Amino acid sequence: PMKKAEDTYQQNFIAGNISQLQRQDNEEEIIDHPNAHSSLNFFIPILSTVLMVPIALYITGDGDFSKGSGSTSVYWGVMFGTMVSFCWFIGRRLLNIDAFFKELFIGYANMLKISSIMILAFLMGNVSAELNTGAYIAEVTQGVMAPGFSIGFIFIISAIMSLATGTSWGTFAIMIPIGVQLGLSVGMPVEYMIGAAISGSIFGDMTSPISADAIVASMATDCEHIEHIRTQMPYALVTASIVLAIYLYLGFSY
Repeated sequence: PMKKAEDTYQQNFIAGNISQLQRQDNEEEIIDHPNAHSSLNFFIPILSTVLMVPIALYITGDGDFSKGSGSTSVYWGVMFGTMVSFCWFIGRRLLNIDAFFKELFIGYANMLKISSIMILAFLMGNVSAELNTGAYIAEVTQGVMAPGFSIGFIFIISAIMSLATGTSWGTFAIMIPIGVQLGLSVGMPVEYMIGAAISGSIFGDMTSPISADAIVASMATDCEHIEHIRTQMPYALVTASIVLAIYLYLGFSY
């Protein structure tokens, strides 16, 4: 599928069907400035954000990285990266103050939807843990589903949920507690259940049309979104089938 899509694109590009439209879109977004042609415009903001995180971990942990606050450190990193970006882009005259904050607020606005989904998903995860959902599933499936299928079951449910919601992290929050409870109930290693929940969630996230990762990938490469999903789906399904077979083997051989 990927080869077919590439051939089709090359044919359309040669025929001139899409190149002019793409050039018009790109010309509106490109900043025409001598300082714009530098990879430092990418690396300076990113590196300042990333490098601030371990420093913040050290500070919040009173000298012990393992005791530092992860959420606080990421917040400090983002704020520090934003401050460095502001100084960098304004100082190099790539953006003025109005343009910088306009783009900043657009970025924040794009994250609100994802943040809301994650908050609600973690809430659902806490509720399911309080209700002992994993133990309940183990009870109702006892005699119907073999314990050996429990790892594959968590993988499949995580994949379906992530595919439907478009978020892997949200599915983590819901399915990992359920997987752990189910594993303890049927006597299956907890690490297998966690691995199944994570891998199933990532599979669904990478193949979901409403996934933020897939949408950003399509936007960044200027690719038609559904075409991107359609071409990568066969490869993802092959990988998921192999993983499911391994989980079934692990489950029934334990």
